[in-house]
Amino acid sequence: MYHVIVIDDEPKLAAGMIRHYPWNKLGFEVVGSFESAAEALAYLEKNKVEVVVSDISMPEMSGIDLIKEIQRRSLDITVVFISGYADFKYAQQAIKYGVFDYLLKPVKSEEFCTVFEKIRTRLSCREEEGVTEESYYSKIVKRTESYLRKYMQEATLKEAAGRVGISDSYLSVIFKQYTGKTFSEALQEIRMNEARKLLQNEYLKTYEIAHLIGYDDPKNFTRAFRNYYGISPREYRNHKL
Repeated sequence: MYHVIVIDDEPKLAAGMIRHYPWNKLGFEVVGSFESAAEALAYLEKNKVEVVVSDISMPEMSGIDLIKEIQRRSLDITVVFISGYADFKYAQQAIKYGVFDYLLKPVKSEEFCTVFEKIRTRLSCREEEGVTEESYYSKIVKRTESYLRKYMQEATLKEAAGRVGISDSYLSVIFKQYTGKTFSEALQEIRMNEARKLLQNEYLKTYEIAHLIGYDDPKNFTRAFRNYYGISPREYRNHKL
């Protein structure tokens, strides 16, 4: 089993987390619980731990400070942050320092299990062949882009996140960080590119194209197309044909 420690300045929350989730079934064992990052670091220096689950906002030493120290000391540890609120700046910093995931309280059991199944797989793969943080994030982005192209009609951030095994809030940050676009912007780009191709088929009606790329209301499609290209679908078709 892989060893885990939990860090939270509120002991009751840490104890509840340890009791509530099926650690052992997922292949993990909680070997320690700490109220401060400093205490946890002292433990990490002397004991084998594969995963740290930490609150991000703590007095004296924050979760960000913790992951910086883990990196500075060259400790090979997977870090998962848990926060009571969504903070894009925190999430961006977390990615910069290689956090595995950023979960929002309360963490649902299904979401927790998905993340830790992914961690177990990742740890196993790293033992066998070694995977860098960069290649790990790159694969997530590529799989998300592939999902968008394949399922543009009904694509959602939540569904995409489930497919790559991380939370939707964290995928949103990773995707923006690595592509420069939000998930919605990337989906819009794919839909508009496909619409442009389909409009060159004179036998397809505008409302049919709208449905093919994920718009239930043709008027919304026309409005989105005009906003994106500066002309209406009809004007584009007339120009091309």
